[in-house]
Amino acid sequence: MSREKANARERCRQKSIGNAFNVLRNHLPKQLRDRKPSKAETLKSATQYILHLLQILDAELNGESGNIIKQHVANSFTVSTNNVGYQKGVWNPPECMHACDSHQPMNRIL
Repeated sequence: MSREKANARERCRQKSIGNAFNVLRNHLPKQLRDRKPSKAETLKSATQYILHLLQILDAELNGESGNIIKQHVANSFTVSTNNVGYQKGVWNPPECMHACDSHQPMNRIL
């Protein structure tokens, strides 16, 4: 009987972890994939995205945000979706991110 309870608790724990990863995926920029990213890919993507957001914040705090915003507006509607998403298990930001450290707008507000 106690083994059944332990198994039920473990299933509940695993489901809770899976739900947490789904919430995390929903807070990341949408990726073009034919399958759902693995937990490891999700963590890598979240880490890269957080670092990118820190760069944006740093630029804004250093008074460089006007340049970044102008560049982002210029590029945000012209970035090809082929340049966005995972390639070889790593999130690749749009070219405008590399050129001006601007950010890709999130499809969902945190």
